[in-house]
Amino acid sequence: MTSNKMNLGIVDPRVLVRKALCALLAGTPGISIVLEVDHALENLPLIQQFQPNVLLIRSPRLSGGLTAISSLRKLLPNIKIVLLTDGADHEFELRAIRSGAMGCVSEESEPQVLPEALNAVASGTVWVSPPAATRIIGEFARGEVSGERDIPELTQRETEILALMAKGFRNKEIANHLFISENTIKTHLLTIYRKLGVSGRMAAALHYYQGSSSRPGAIGS
Repeated sequence: MTSNKMNLGIVDPRVLVRKALCALLAGTPGISIVLEVDHALENLPLIQQFQPNVLLIRSPRLSGGLTAISSLRKLLPNIKIVLLTDGADHEFELRAIRSGAMGCVSEESEPQVLPEALNAVASGTVWVSPPAATRIIGEFARGEVSGERDIPELTQRETEILALMAKGFRNKEIANHLFISENTIKTHLLTIYRKLGVSGRMAAALHYYQGSSSRPGAIGS
């Protein structure tokens, strides 16, 4: 069980809010809060020292914070980022995912949603609202998400299967296209998820298109 423990960093310029988030999450099984800072890029050495595997970052929708998220993702590619936003905004969620975040949680959410989202992201699942999930899936199916590239750790056949899955094909359709059995597709997908460190279809598709590791809910199964 210890291998599944999440080391969490909390980033928010408001001291009282940081303390409140720490109090909310402190008793959550599987979550260990290893640092709290006011800004991420300004505290990069501390983040590198304490090595959280998930960062919870306050990101107001109207700020230019997504540029910082994109920079942070490049500097710390192994850390998964969850944004805490000031209200529901599906367009902002889409921009956040494109910038490298793995999830968005509105401050208007019920308290139990936050640890659920953090645990989902830690396991490799993308967490967005249902409307944003629908938009992302639609963009994948139409091939509109940029950044598609080869994934060297996969075999040629695994890459073929991942590409078809990311474009919206279901297992039976992929099997028919490649002239192999549906059970073989399922076996390949399990191997793909393991190699990419993700837990399901949407997270794997995001990895394929964006090159990341990366109810309101998870898109990963």
